Amino acid sequence: MLKRVNLWIFLCVLIGSFFSSCTFSVSKQVKKYAVIRPSIVPQDYNPNKHILLVADLPRLNKPDERNNAATKKLDDAFKEYCPYKYEIVSVKDIYENKSKYSDTSVYKYAILNTLHTTWHTTTTTTTITDNTGTHSSSVSPSARSTEIDLRFFDRTTKYNYPTSGNGSVRIKFTVAAFIIDIQKAKG
Repeated sequence: MLKRVNLWIFLCVLIGSFFSSCTFSVSKQVKKYAVIRPSIVPQDYNPNKHILLVADLPRLNKPDERNNAATKKLDDAFKEYCPYKYEIVSVKDIYENKSKYSDTSVYKYAILNTLHTTWHTTTTTTTITDNTGTHSSSVSPSARSTEIDLRFFDRTTKYNYPTSGNGSVRIKFTVAAFIIDIQKAKG
């Protein structure tokens, strides 16, 4: 019985350390690889006054529709890394001042996303020679990766600030680097 309890404790510690190392790995990667550019943050953005509107993520093949799974990952990353007030909303709510977000003294800035999709493909040809002759066949597997980057948008002047330059296929990395930009700019 004591051996089972010790094994259970060992497994809990092992699993806990694995998950905590996954969390810390993003922070380490951001510190090592991210280009920190506080200049992408609006000078008059005040975290104590403004609530950021974060654009939800669209579906790749239907950009007018919300991608619920990807938007949940975005929200989870903001919950983990962002100490500021924010709300995830549709792009329509950001551009139209008719919704509950029309008070631009509070909802002046939005965070928009830029998605860049790259297709990776290769062709492999196999040729076999046997007693019936030479036979060839080709396959062309492909995969796509989508990189996300973030930028500020001033809802009063309609000005798009530059993207962070830290676009990544990992939402957590992009969000963590973007939040560090804000923290560096706002001290």
